[in-house]
This record gives sequence, C-alpha cells and structure tokens, in this order.
Amino acid sequence: MSASQHYDRVLAAATCNLVVADSADKPQKLAFFHNRTLLEIWHKPEESVIGQIIWARVSQIFPQHRRANIILHDGRPASLRMPVSAKLQSGKLVIVTLTAEAYADKPAQAILGAEIAGAFSIIKLLGSGVVRTSFKQSEKPDEGRHNTIDILQKSLPDKLDLVLRRRASLAEDDVIAKEVSTLVALAEEVAPALHTTPSEPSCIFNGVPALMRAKLQAPEADNIIDATHDLWDLAAEQSEAACREVVTTQSGITLWFSQTKALVAVDVDSAASKLSAEALVIEACAVLMQQITLRQYAGIILFDLPRLSRSGQNMAKALLDRLAEIAPRHPDILGFGPAGLMELRVRHTRTPLRDVQAFAEL
Repeated sequence: MSASQHYDRVLAAATCNLVVADSADKPQKLAFFHNRTLLEIWHKPEESVIGQIIWARVSQIFPQHRRANIILHDGRPASLRMPVSAKLQSGKLVIVTLTAEAYADKPAQAILGAEIAGAFSIIKLLGSGVVRTSFKQSEKPDEGRHNTIDILQKSLPDKLDLVLRRRASLAEDDVIAKEVSTLVALAEEVAPALHTTPSEPSCIFNGVPALMRAKLQAPEADNIIDATHDLWDLAAEQSEAACREVVTTQSGITLWFSQTKALVAVDVDSAASKLSAEALVIEACAVLMQQITLRQYAGIILFDLPRLSRSGQNMAKALLDRLAEIAPRHPDILGFGPAGLMELRVRHTRTPLRDVQAFAEL
C-alpha cells in the first residue's frame, strides 16, 4: 500500500459508520464504530449534563481569571467561563449552558448564554440572526459554501445566531441544513423560557436527547438498537484496552500513554515495525487521534514521534489537522515545539473513560 493510500484509509477509518444503542428509550450506553473498531462510547448519556441550559445563581466571581462559580438548579456547583464584556453580580441569576461534565476535582463547566450544539453547527439563542464560521484560514469557505451560508442566514429565525463549526467545512450542504433545521426547532421550543427570570435556579432545557445527539454526531452512520448485540462484547474489550498505558498496532508500533494532572504524554516506539518513515507517521497519528477520542483525554497532550525531517513534521501536522476536523471535539494541533514534541490541546467534555471504567468496577 502506498503512503497516499494509507493516508486515505486512515481518514476513512476515523469516520463513524455505525452507532449502537442498548435502548431506544433511555439508553445506558451508546457506541460509535467504524466497522468493528470502537471510536467512542457514551456511558449513561441521558444523565449527562452536557447541553443543559439553566438559570443558575452566581455565587463568586474571579474577574482576574475571567471565571465565576455558579450554583445549578440541583444544588451542584459549576465553573462559568466569563467573556471580557460580562458584568455579573454575586447572587444574581444568569442563563448558562453546560459544556463539560465534572471530573477529578473539577466541577461541571459552563458558558454564559443559551446555545444548542450539533456536530456541524451551534444555534445561539437571544441572538440577532447572525451567521459566522469558526473555520481555520485553510478551511475558509469557497463560493459555493458562501451561497449556502447566505441561504441559511435568510432562513434563520429572528433572535437566533448560527455558528458553523470546523467540521462543517467537510460536510455536504444538505447535511448541514438538516442539522440546522433540527437545532432551530429545539431552540424555538426553549426560547420562551428565557424571557422570564425565576426566583430560584431552574433547568430550562435538559439537553438534546441521547439518540438525537448520536445521529447529529454521525449523520451518515447506520443505527442499531439492540442490548444483546455481539458488538457490546467488542466495545467492552476495546474500552478495557483503552484504559491501559500501552497500545500496540498490527504493524508493531507501540504507543505509551502517561497521564498526569498537568498533561498527557504519548511516546512512540517503532523498533518492531517494518514501516517506512511516512507510513509510521500516518499510523501513529491515526492511533493517537483515535485514542484521544476513545479515552476522552483533555487538556495538553505532548506527542513524541521518532525524529523526523522537516517534511515529515509537516506531513504529521497536516494529517493531524485533517483528523482533528473529523474528531467530535476538534482538537487544536499546535505544532512541534522547541523540544521536537508535537503539542495538542483538547477541550474537556465527557468523563474520561478511565474514570467511567473505575466507577463501573465499583
């Protein structure tokens, strides 16, 4: 197989083509596969706080950190990221959207305002009909996509803003339009509750239902609802493997994962492989990105590839950029630092897989 064929195969394998749920009503687990390779698994997704829109009470403000502590409707604390222009008062109620679950010693994370997120787009409530993109410079829309953006803007209801996420740069127009229509319908149901301030914290919107979230994330995947499917055994096996420190590929490449409180370090040992330098980079980068999603790693990640030429580094950066566009959390590929390590940054959303597995064992 040529390097270009290997490259194309890796990109295809990063795309979910099968979603398996154990129930159509309130699934306890949802698994995303490419063929029989587990890409991601959600544990008790209906209980996730991600996407909830809440009237929360401000309890403490830290202007120097642009953060505030808030109390949610169920009494739990959360940390709110404050925009520069925000002017909050302790004791007041504000509308927030939860974006990440609590983990380790960190509370749930929230942003100010109400928004409903899909895979390709975000609808912001209490807006003014603005459409914008979060594409990188290399992903800037062409004339055809500009026409699509114009059509979306004309059809957008008043007081809703639309943000096209990075992944939308790779999506078909009809897929984007269908998702936007779904999110707009949800937003219009939620909107009336934003205009009357309650006396106590309350939940306005419990988040997009789990199966709908899964279909938004993988719109072209087949869907199976079956609690006894043999893929669950495969999901359990691959989930358990993803809680170990080491992953060895069929080609003999070994990746060592070391997680600390500050960062995740990943070392590549290629001694047993017979791959060319190009093929080694492609396979190692693919495994790294697949494991970041499956393990739900977040924060700073340092990736120690074997010593590469400048062209090899450029190829690694380009491939990781492409894989980041496909990945649900769109990791930031920061490039090679002075020490020769590839640096990545990933935002936290779901509970890390290792913590989920430890809880299940209890």
